[in-house]
Amino acid sequence: MKAHHFDRLTQTHIAAASRRGLIGVLVAALFVPRLSAAGAVASQRETCPCPDPPCFLRKWGQEGNGDGQFLGPTAVAVAPDGTVYVADSKNHRIQYFDTDGTYLGQWGSKGRAGGQFLRSVSVAVAPDGTVYVMDVGNRRVQYFDAAGIYLGQWGSDGAGPGQFDHSANVAVAPDGTVYVADPGNDRIQYFDAAGTYLGQWGGEGTSEGQLRYPSDVAVAPDGKTVYVADTFNNRIQAFCVASGAEGARPVATPATGTPVVRSPAPATV
Repeated sequence: MKAHHFDRLTQTHIAAASRRGLIGVLVAALFVPRLSAAGAVASQRETCPCPDPPCFLRKWGQEGNGDGQFLGPTAVAVAPDGTVYVADSKNHRIQYFDTDGTYLGQWGSKGRAGGQFLRSVSVAVAPDGTVYVMDVGNRRVQYFDAAGIYLGQWGSDGAGPGQFDHSANVAVAPDGTVYVADPGNDRIQYFDAAGTYLGQWGGEGTSEGQLRYPSDVAVAPDGKTVYVADTFNNRIQAFCVASGAEGARPVATPATGTPVVRSPAPATV
């Protein structure tokens, strides 16, 4: 009887150990996929001053037209060196600051000459530090060095290549290609770093690749995908950007692969 009782106890303990082992394996399996996420959160907590990011860091500015004041700021961009550029739209200028919000300088005033603006609504910074500004009232893009020295411009009112109708936002790819959301013409246009027209895509409509008042454009860090806020169609469209037959010129197609209406750059004589 004692031996039989011992065998039963042994079997019970083995079964319990097996169950504990199985539970341990299942628990481990549940937590293994979460380690990377937990590690990412831990990394964030190491760099942020609060235990549960995102957390408030600082603020600057108030209504006005003095240094560091704003009147209808509409866009912000950060340069590779950390300088913060703000499109101070209704003051018709660009202001720039360090990462703590310390005022560093500004440029621009109301007007039509180079370096002046009629509502500077968008700002973007290229990898080399060149600053591009969408001057919506003058239907043009202007570009400057990091300190605001005027370098050039392109654009005019119209629907032709390189022209704009109430253009909204500008974005710069890692290779320096400049993309402009041209909502009044229901299209995206793109240019080289000096404003040479390279092409466009879009056209009014609701099909894939067509646009209705595209109000913003952004480029992925690898430069291969362009995202467009297709405002009146209430959607975001993503486009794959690749080299075309013309050489290094970008050609865009929807990420799904559906062809889009696009216009190549005009032939040079």
